[in-house]
Amino acid sequence: MPVEESACKIPIEALELWIIAVRTTHEIIEKMKVIADSNGRSISKETEMLVKDHIRQYEKYNGEIKIDD
Repeated sequence: MPVEESACKIPIEALELWIIAVRTTHEIIEKMKVIADSNGRSISKETEMLVKDHIRQYEKYNGEIKIDD
């Protein structure tokens, strides 16, 4: 989905990004490549979307997860 010109743009340097390493099989990686490519994303971005979807579903049934800053 394209970003609208009026959307707030945050420089990547301002984001604190964390890395999650996942151990999995070659077959799963290859399948993720196909799925990510079909959605126009990298494997990393596709995985991030899966995690976000999972959190949304969890919170839908269990309530918002409160995070202490």
